[in-house]
Amino acid sequence: MDKEVSGNSDPCLTFVEHQRSYNASKCKNKKKRMSARALLDACQKLLESFTDRADASDDHCAVVLPSSNAMHPSDVLFVKQVLCGCCRYKGLLDAFISKLYSHKGAHLQPQDKNLYIVLAYLIFIHLEELTFPNFRKLVFSHAQKVLPLLQFIFNFEELIEHCKVAWLKIYDIKYIEDLICQVFKWLPDATELMKSLEERIYGKHKRGEIMRTSPQPFKLSTSKSKLAEKEVRSSKKEPFKAKPAPVCADGPTLTQKRLEVMFNENKRIQAEYYSHPKHQPFQLHILERPSNLESIRKQVELKIMKENEFIRQKSHPCPASPSTEIKSTTATILREHSLYQKQIDAEKSHINTFELELRDGAAFKAWKKEMRIRAEAAETLNLQFKKAAVVATAQAILDARVFKVKENQEIAANVKQEGHRLTALNKELLLNEELTNRIRCESVFHNRGAAKEALAKVLEERRERAHKIQVETIELMSEMAAKHTVELQIKQELVCQLRALELESAHIVRTFDRNSIAGHQVLTEMSINELQERLALMKTAFKHKEDCRRSSIAASKEEVFYELHLDCYRSLTDMLVRASITESLSCNAT
Repeated sequence: MDKEVSGNSDPCLTFVEHQRSYNASKCKNKKKRMSARALLDACQKLLESFTDRADASDDHCAVVLPSSNAMHPSDVLFVKQVLCGCCRYKGLLDAFISKLYSHKGAHLQPQDKNLYIVLAYLIFIHLEELTFPNFRKLVFSHAQKVLPLLQFIFNFEELIEHCKVAWLKIYDIKYIEDLICQVFKWLPDATELMKSLEERIYGKHKRGEIMRTSPQPFKLSTSKSKLAEKEVRSSKKEPFKAKPAPVCADGPTLTQKRLEVMFNENKRIQAEYYSHPKHQPFQLHILERPSNLESIRKQVELKIMKENEFIRQKSHPCPASPSTEIKSTTATILREHSLYQKQIDAEKSHINTFELELRDGAAFKAWKKEMRIRAEAAETLNLQFKKAAVVATAQAILDARVFKVKENQEIAANVKQEGHRLTALNKELLLNEELTNRIRCESVFHNRGAAKEALAKVLEERRERAHKIQVETIELMSEMAAKHTVELQIKQELVCQLRALELESAHIVRTFDRNSIAGHQVLTEMSINELQERLALMKTAFKHKEDCRRSSIAASKEEVFYELHLDCYRSLTDMLVRASITESLSCNAT
């Protein structure tokens, strides 16, 4: 091949067209327009991967845009115009970006440089053509990143002070003044947009405003004393009644019988369906007729082989050597040397191309075949294991069923024995209770005279107990009232102290310095600004490593895609040759 194949070279245009069609078939919403965020990301990616020395902008767009799924013609046109405009106004945009990062560097990130270039180009050059509502959609897709850019551009004094001098080194003064006036024509709309962005990022209250709480009195409630009364309720448990053991019938269950009937019916319906002649495979009558297609094919192949057979050319006899001696001049020596050197270079290039074309996919096909055999073996083992597991589970179910039946029978026998024992014990208790009642009746008949004295004694004991309880309750109530008054005094004092503290803290304005440290006497102690800068540096380092890995992966993928493309091209050529042979054979047969 004339073109050298390397990992960093761009893919050919045929491969790019195939890749674009494949991405278009993958994309479900390929007829829809891209979102504002997707458009900005596509422009940023295109500008990041573009270099002036590599290729033209149209070819670069044709290579990169399929990976961004930009299928709509309007989206493709927008991205191409942004790339061409950023290349055309590169001096203007580079001067602006350098001033932006020098004055707003604390609020910006280095990896967003291409995003700011694209938005600056749209604001300075094409804002009137783009219209402000569409620009508003683009801004809201990256709200937090774009706010410092808008604050810098739509500040008249900063733009003139910092950017005008750098622009005048490249462009005419009239062009720069017209450009600044055209930008500040959109200042009212831009101020509303910046306010909405600040509300979206920082909330309704801007950063720097102090939220102060309004003091409100505490809701104090008086404590109430409740005397807990415990009531013991005797709960009678119902006697245990065991369910009878289920009757086990031998053979399949009713559900299994129904399933078997349904299975047989489905099998019969399927056999009837496929036995119908309408559902039989289609057969061509031409295959049943006798034909001389094979003999004609052999004749055509022999004819092609004869046409392509190499015929060695007969060389002329070697001429006789000259008798006269030829004297070589400096020009002839140099001419012969240059011809000899050209032959050596041609042979070297031929050997290099031969070595490059020796590579094939034999190792990959062998590995693929081995992996397929392993997968089939693993699948057969998995199927055997599943079958054995099904058989084992069925046997385990039967064993568990027999064990459960025996266990239920044992439980039922134990419950019956316990019931007989409890009935005997109940009879014994009833007999004892009857005997005790008889003894009590006899003792009551003997002690009727002492009943009045015992009743009077019980009444006197009750009166003494009631008087004692009344005295204790009065003492408890007095103690609780004293505690309540003390508790109210303590609460009122605490409320007064808290109100005084709130009044004092309302006048204190706390300030916070982002460059100061906490002062814990630790070596790794740092301020918030230093921490943010170090984190940003670490992020850029990680991003650089990730980009390097991605570029190496993309290069390896491109090599694989290129080899697959070559294999596909060879297979297509073989198929076309075979198709032409079969077509010629069919024409001869007819």
